[in-house]
Amino acid sequence: MKCAGCGAENMAAAVVCEFCGSALETSADNGQQAALARVKASAVYAARNSPQRLAQLPRHSAVHKAAIYGFFVVFIGSALFVFVMALGITGVFGLVAGSGARGPGAAFSLVALCMGVVPLLLVALGVWAFWHTAHKMQTRERAPVDALAAIVLDKRMYISGGGDGSRASTEYYVTCATEDGQRCEYQVWDGALYGKLAAGDAGVVFLRAACALDFDRA
Repeated sequence: MKCAGCGAENMAAAVVCEFCGSALETSADNGQQAALARVKASAVYAARNSPQRLAQLPRHSAVHKAAIYGFFVVFIGSALFVFVMALGITGVFGLVAGSGARGPGAAFSLVALCMGVVPLLLVALGVWAFWHTAHKMQTRERAPVDALAAIVLDKRMYISGGGDGSRASTEYYVTCATEDGQRCEYQVWDGALYGKLAAGDAGVVFLRAACALDFDRA
């Protein structure tokens, strides 16, 4: 096998040039490059950036957005209600009543005020999570789309939660090889696309903000 770096001939099974140490192209690499070349010559690749094709890429639906935003509104509103109740009923009133005398009233108001810190922290956590989720959704929808010739190498799922009655969350990932020789893992948009992908598929992967939106086999 001839080294592309120094031009020396190596054994057929070699993966590294024994003369200069450069990585040698294997038959698998050559096969991937040939497959990617066929993808770039296909009609699917030629139409990858057409307005009609880009308009078909998935987006967050209005129902999906309403469900996510509604959850945060209920969460933040509930925590804020508990916080106001803690201050109004036992915190603020108890502190005012006990301010003129040293006694049980002052101690009780301090404990109630400390208890009100917990729902306040939940309010802050809810606001931060709401901003983070909204920012992530907007970034995915507004970021430019990259349509690349790619080969699917592998895919995997990551499941979090689901213990002690909590809701399980599943994230999907796919690893692709591109024409520049890179092997990159991308988060898949949803389970429907994940189910359509299989190792060895060659085609066009549509990426936005490092997320695989769609895939067209060529």
